Amino acid sequence: MGEVGYRSTTASFLADALVRLGRFDEALAFAAVGERESGTGDVLSQYGWRLARGKALAGLGRVDEALQYVERAVEIAATTDFLAEHAEALLGLADAYVAGGEVRRATERVREALALFDAKGAQVRVAWSRELLERLQAG
Repeated sequence: MGEVGYRSTTASFLADALVRLGRFDEALAFAAVGERESGTGDVLSQYGWRLARGKALAGLGRVDEALQYVERAVEIAATTDFLAEHAEALLGLADAYVAGGEVRRATERVREALALFDAKGAQVRVAWSRELLERLQAG
């Protein structure tokens, strides 16, 4: 049909799904599509491709690069009223911290995400975040 308005967001969502499957190189390719196709005013896409790229880089052990992208995704999400997306970005930052061996900092980000998910009323994500927090605290 030729519609391209959602391509950048869809590419970012697909990149995130690929990260969750451990297919980091493929995720980077779709994050690049998200970057290329997103407009400067498309906050969701600007956040999404950065978050997916950062999570993929963390998965590949490229923590310093990952932190740059995920930190920027957190900054972008924080400027919106998208509580769940902000929380997801914080969880991505926590993943990057874990990959870099910074469990204390990761735990702090998970706590922040948990509070946002709770404020949103996203009970499934609240429960999942609590489990993640317990795993981090257990070592």
